[in-house]
Amino acid sequence: MEVMEKFELVNVPRCFVSTLEHVEIKGLFDWGEQDMKIASYFLENSAVLKKLILSFMGCPQHYSESDIYEELNKLTKRSPRCQIIIRC
Repeated sequence: MEVMEKFELVNVPRCFVSTLEHVEIKGLFDWGEQDMKIASYFLENSAVLKKLILSFMGCPQHYSESDIYEELNKLTKRSPRCQIIIRC
């Protein structure tokens, strides 16, 4: 029997909202729900974010880069100038 852990990001520190400019998430294997939640947390909560980099350990098998961009571009970005970069 497999136990699923609940994954939540609920608190947003004040300094995070006003000063975080660059985020790189390394070591992603596949683009799943957890990865989307993490990326959306940064996009939706950082007002001055300039760059979000998603670094995969090889390209995701079930998603192309354009699929990932499309999903992320549907989100509300707190910083409209944020550049999203995907590295495979």
